[in-house]
Amino acid sequence: MNDATLTAEAPKRERLLTFRSGGWVILLAVVMMSLVLLQALMHLGKQRAARIGDGHDVSTYQFDLETTLIPRDEIVAGGMWRDKTPPLVDPETWTLGEHESRKSRRGKTMLLPGDRVIGVSILGEARAYPLMIMNWHEVANDTLGGKRIAVSYHPLCDGVAVFDREVDGETIEFGISGLLWNSNQLLYDRRETIGTESLWSQLQGRAVAGPSAAAGKTLEPVEFRLMTWGKWKAAHPETTVLSPLPALARDYKRRPYAPYFSMQQPREEFPVSSYPPPGERSRAWKRIAVLADGRLVRYEEDAPKARYHAFWWAWHSTHAGSPARPE
Repeated sequence: MNDATLTAEAPKRERLLTFRSGGWVILLAVVMMSLVLLQALMHLGKQRAARIGDGHDVSTYQFDLETTLIPRDEIVAGGMWRDKTPPLVDPETWTLGEHESRKSRRGKTMLLPGDRVIGVSILGEARAYPLMIMNWHEVANDTLGGKRIAVSYHPLCDGVAVFDREVDGETIEFGISGLLWNSNQLLYDRRETIGTESLWSQLQGRAVAGPSAAAGKTLEPVEFRLMTWGKWKAAHPETTVLSPLPALARDYKRRPYAPYFSMQQPREEFPVSSYPPPGERSRAWKRIAVLADGRLVRYEEDAPKARYHAFWWAWHSTHAGSPARPE
């Protein structure tokens, strides 16, 4: 038997992978993965292109600062671009029963009785806005009791304010500008054309830069109560409560500003122009509430409804020259 015969009679080796035997599956997977990667890169590119503001230079935020009612050089970038903290628009809510029926993996309801909420009641309709959610959004454009409202919270100064969004017949949708003044948020009114928006001070309740500032526009405060979830739901068993966005469920459990509050000092990169004098500094980090009649009182959970709430130093710095002091 010669070598040719041996070669002819030897079993043919099968190719381990051919298009027919399954190679097409791998090829298809490679193509699909490439498309997914390309789509992700395109989305990232669009997202980066849509970012307005570099986190450092105020001019990159493209707001009209020709007219400002506050010192221009006191406006600083907050380290993030416009709406990096995503504002809520027409947010979903749960009834009290729906909230209580939803358990976390640890067997606890999302809100514990001691968690703080911003409670708002309008024409018999009550709603709670948990700070654990507001930490990650800072403003909720909502409708309650037929009134279009903006519920705002700024964690750097524990600032709370609720406003009527109807201004001179226009319904405003607020976003997070990414800019700060005296370590307090500057909101902005969202418009179709970049550069035509105005900046609004949370603790002053007025437009402070842009066309609305030039027109002297202000916001009408809506009274609220800042209290624990346990006390709010006991007082308002018919309440609804802001529901969490599933994509941010893990973030809501975090307390990112707890270390900051323990510092008892505003961050250096977000300066305060008029910190309380030495005699006032012992209570500068005390929480104060501004009542409907304009009185400033030391914050108490059972205090009357308020129009503003913040640390004393934040109110002092945004209302420099005011003789008012917390009682």
